[in-house]
Amino acid sequence: VNVGGEVTVLQDITLTEGIVIPADKTVTLDLAGCTVKQEKAQTTGYAMITNVGTLTIKDSSNPSTGKLSYKDTGDGGDGSFASNTIQNHGHLTILGGRIENLSEGQVVEVGYPHAIDHGNYSKVYTVGDVTLDIQGGTISNAHYSAIRMFCNSTTYRCDATISGGTIENAIDFQLPNAGKLLGSLTITGGTFNNINGKTTSVR
Repeated sequence: VNVGGEVTVLQDITLTEGIVIPADKTVTLDLAGCTVKQEKAQTTGYAMITNVGTLTIKDSSNPSTGKLSYKDTGDGGDGSFASNTIQNHGHLTILGGRIENLSEGQVVEVGYPHAIDHGNYSKVYTVGDVTLDIQGGTISNAHYSAIRMFCNSTTYRCDATISGGTIENAIDFQLPNAGKLLGSLTITGGTFNNINGKTTSVR
């Protein structure tokens, strides 16, 4: 996405490639009751949407039916990698809509698919402080963690706040070098559900 401002989805869309929000862009994505989806076999790290800038996701439909849906259809390849619906290396706010990762099978075993992968480490992009603010909507993953926080910098912060919305399945809060890294998870509201026998937890 090379333009800022508000983007409204006018019809259901199936993506063939991922979307990147650059570091210098501010985008509001209104799902407006539509579905943006992708099914794509991966053997390396991937995200349907990568945000390095400032991205707000909302859904103006009432009742809310808009969603971002990703499924890795591969067999997981031979290495470990994250296969995500949204990869956040910037500032991400969720006001509405459903963000889901439908990956299953061998992808879950070695592909580590998250609905939102939030972190301040990237081999590709220059990353500073990163924030995730969930005020509404649903973050869902039937077979793995809904959200991962990967706090992997001794210089920049990795913070998340949940004040509303619904989280389906676990939040993984990872500090690879505990005690040296800067990160926080603040929960003041929201609904936390387990699905398919998975435990809703922060771990």
